[in-house]
Amino acid sequence: MKFMKKKLCTTIIPWIINASIYYGLIALAAEGNIRLTAYLNFILGNGSLFYYMTMLCGCYLVVWKLVKHEGVLWMLVAINILSVLLTAKGILGSSVYAEQLIFTYLNPYLNIFNWIGIFSFGVLAKRHNLLQHLINLEMKMSIIFFLICASVSVLLIRLDNGNTYWTNYSLLIECMISCCILLIAKYFPYRLGKCLEYVGTITLPIYFWH
Repeated sequence: MKFMKKKLCTTIIPWIINASIYYGLIALAAEGNIRLTAYLNFILGNGSLFYYMTMLCGCYLVVWKLVKHEGVLWMLVAINILSVLLTAKGILGSSVYAEQLIFTYLNPYLNIFNWIGIFSFGVLAKRHNLLQHLINLEMKMSIIFFLICASVSVLLIRLDNGNTYWTNYSLLIECMISCCILLIAKYFPYRLGKCLEYVGTITLPIYFWH
């Protein structure tokens, strides 16, 4: 319960305040009326950038109750992979990658199964110190691993015509780019590494105002 109370203050309230201000400014700029349904859609991320907050809070609620069940977390990772692949094919919502669309009314950005596995994997990675193992690689192995991740990411992005959401390779690309950022933070000059660490602590306000 303490965890959810903390998230109420650090995540949910800032989300509502920022989304409300943003929606108000858009409504004023468009000289339109503020409608409750449009306002709620905007806050929940149906057609706005705040979809991430809806999914983040949904993941908090799900994983908060299942965090002790490792098997369930791995199952959520598998479901996430399947959901993204089905989205890429247009079966679970619209996708620029799909030739034929089915169930196009389903917004892939608001499909929690497209996100819950990423969140679950983060919990598992922390539990098993996977990121620490990556950071502890020797310099030679780190450079080789960085070059492989960066090269494969560029190749896959090119194969997906620059699209990095809801494609066959999107999860793999995101994983490898995350590894690259960690290695950059480790080996680049001290100030740059500290700068990246600091950015990591303020990602939420950056997301609100980007």
